[in-house]
Amino acid sequence: MKLKLFFIVLLALLASGCAESIVAVPQAILTGTGNVITSVVDAIIFWD
Repeated sequence: MKLKLFFIVLLALLASGCAESIVAVPQAILTGTGNVITSVVDAIIFWD
């Protein structure tokens, strides 16, 4: 029953466009983390 309710809420969020902003937040975090890791790796590789 809870799963069905969750599914309905999820569909409502998708329909209203709220899901886009919900998905954008983790995507921004992942992108930021990727940039930090890339910078650190670059610093280590070019340390010489």
